[in-house]
Amino acid sequence: MLQRSLSLNGMMKRARVIQAAAGAVDSSEVLLHVPYREPKNASVVTLPEAQPQNAGTLHRVRQVKLDTVMRELDHIDFVKIDVEGSEEAVIAGLMEVLRRDKPCLVLEFNAARCPDADALLAAMQAIYGSLHYLDQCGNAVECNAQRLKSDCIGEDWLLFFSGPPKEGGVV
Repeated sequence: MLQRSLSLNGMMKRARVIQAAAGAVDSSEVLLHVPYREPKNASVVTLPEAQPQNAGTLHRVRQVKLDTVMRELDHIDFVKIDVEGSEEAVIAGLMEVLRRDKPCLVLEFNAARCPDADALLAAMQAIYGSLHYLDQCGNAVECNAQRLKSDCIGEDWLLFFSGPPKEGGVV
C-alpha cells in the first residue's frame, strides 16, 4: 500500500520502500506480530507463544540496520522513530548516522516498554547533550531521565533531540 501511495503521489523518484524491520543488526530474521485490531501497533517479538491466541498474525521478516540503509546518503537531517518497544534495537542500528550527522530526532519513548531505559537515555544524552520532550503544543521542553522514567508510566513521550544547526541552516 505504501508503494502504491508513493506512486500515486509521484514520489517514486524520491523514496524507496524497504520491506524489513529496523533493528540492531543486518540480515537476521525476526518475528513481527501484527495485532488484528491495531495493525499500526505491530511489534517485533522474541517469544511468539507469549502473544495472545487469535490476537494477530506473526510474520518472519528480515531485519536491517538504518545505518546500512542510510550509509549511501550524504547527510540525514531528520529521523522519526515510533517502533512500539524496539527503540533500543533501532537506535543501536542507527548510531553511526546519529554520531555523524546529529539529525533532528523525534523518538516515541515509553519507559514501561523499554528494557533498559537508563542505557537508552544515556546513549542519547552522550550524542545530543540534553533531553527534551515535545509538549501538546509542539514545544521542546527540557527534562531529565528520572522524569521520563517515573512520570506517566505506560504512556508515550515524544522525545526531541537536535544537534547544532548546519552552517547557514536553522533548527
